[in-house]
Amino acid sequence: MELSTTLVPLSNSTQSSDYHRISLPFYQMGMQLNKRPMQDQIAYFNRIFPLNGVKTGRFILDLDDYWILDKSNPFYQTWKLYRISEQIIDNIKNAIAVTVTNTRLADKVLKLNKNVHVIPNALPFDKGQFARTEPDFTKLVYAGGKSHERDIQLLSDLPVHYYGGLKGSPSLPLPVYMSAYNHKGVALVPLYPSTFNACKSNLKILEAGAKGLACICSEVDPYIDPGDREVLLYADKFKDTLKKLREDDLQGNAEELAEYVRSKYNLDEVNKLRVDILNHYAR
Repeated sequence: MELSTTLVPLSNSTQSSDYHRISLPFYQMGMQLNKRPMQDQIAYFNRIFPLNGVKTGRFILDLDDYWILDKSNPFYQTWKLYRISEQIIDNIKNAIAVTVTNTRLADKVLKLNKNVHVIPNALPFDKGQFARTEPDFTKLVYAGGKSHERDIQLLSDLPVHYYGGLKGSPSLPLPVYMSAYNHKGVALVPLYPSTFNACKSNLKILEAGAKGLACICSEVDPYIDPGDREVLLYADKFKDTLKKLREDDLQGNAEELAEYVRSKYNLDEVNKLRVDILNHYAR
């Protein structure tokens, strides 16, 4: 895989979205990330320009979330104050092309830019922090940021191990954040239905599968795509669902999910698609 020298990926690696959409994919390809493009180069970045980047006339934009937040999102007022939605909309309109994680988000972008392409999230399975753990199916885990404060209300009556700042939990550095799943057995993925949530990626099921955990999700987008839904467990009331599941059920789900994500969301394979798309616009 060779990326055109006229295209420069820019990274602000302190952000989870940037880590999975820019830093990790290009690191996997053995590429160093740049701080800023030269005059004749095309920048590639997630959402908005990194703080140390300089906006050029030509760029490709990556998006992993809808740019209009729900009012229940704890970052809603911050986005409104700094006009982040407006900045992203401006970037969509002016980008040479836009890459997104799924077709629902692509449909939103298509109204503003016709050059939109789906590149799903993917992981370098069985490498570094993305290797399997020894599961303990008595232990429940949810790893996610503070934007999910409303979603975890669906788990309020369960003994869950939280990570990511929720309920005062630790926020782990991105290079080791997957250790949140170590020696746990069941990843819980609660999500309220909304336009914003529907446009999110299915990264949480990839993380569970990477570590060899069972996974129970809310039965809403983005967790009901064809293929994915065949290897997931679903819950309306998570506590009731867990009471019905035996350890054999959870172990079987964990094995099926681990095999599935490795066959469909392998980062080396998805990077081939990424390079093809980016090179098309970087000629």
